[in-house]
Amino acid sequence: MAERKTRALASPSPLRGRGARGEGAKRTRDANRQEPSPPLRKGGKFRCYDVAIANRQRSVSLDVTKLRRVAEQTLLEEQVTRAEISIALVNDAEIWRVNKQFLNHDYPTDVVSFLLEVDWNAIDAAMSFIAYAKRGVQPRGAGKTLSGEIVIGAAYAAREAAEYGWPTQNEVILYLVHGLLHLCGYDDLSPPEKRIMRRREDAILNLCGLDRPPRRKARQT
Repeated sequence: MAERKTRALASPSPLRGRGARGEGAKRTRDANRQEPSPPLRKGGKFRCYDVAIANRQRSVSLDVTKLRRVAEQTLLEEQVTRAEISIALVNDAEIWRVNKQFLNHDYPTDVVSFLLEVDWNAIDAAMSFIAYAKRGVQPRGAGKTLSGEIVIGAAYAAREAAEYGWPTQNEVILYLVHGLLHLCGYDDLSPPEKRIMRRREDAILNLCGLDRPPRRKARQT
């Protein structure tokens, strides 16, 4: 995954009416049989996540069910209380359009995330910080209720995966975790924040049984 200077954007949704949520959402969910998961339990609390994935590209074969599980695992590890997340897997043309429209970057990219709504429960957050203190982790999603969207360039991921020598599915998982962490409040606009975010990415990838391959060169997107 190329290094980038983006963050979760508080912006109008790029996916409304395009088969992730909004108009057409029911048809997409029926086609993919993606009903909300039952509540997940961690830290003595039940947490509810509604993750909808729309695969709008045909060049790359991806395991959508596994991606959904990774999304739920990431939110659970971040101690997010509730979340409604739409994820779109798109081709170069669409990720290029989104990147240009919302970031004014005229080229395809790996992942762009959009934070639509966020609420925060201070008591839930405090309990999570206490529970995680011994591990030296302070999850920034703790106590939050999130609504957001993530757009992932599948063809971009395939090219990067080939360069770095691991499966495209794993590259897409990396982008997904990165986008979700942006929604939780992490950023990578400064070296210290980038290091924090990268450590959190690696921890979650390890929970998914993945080790990030060495990046031979940091490229700006």
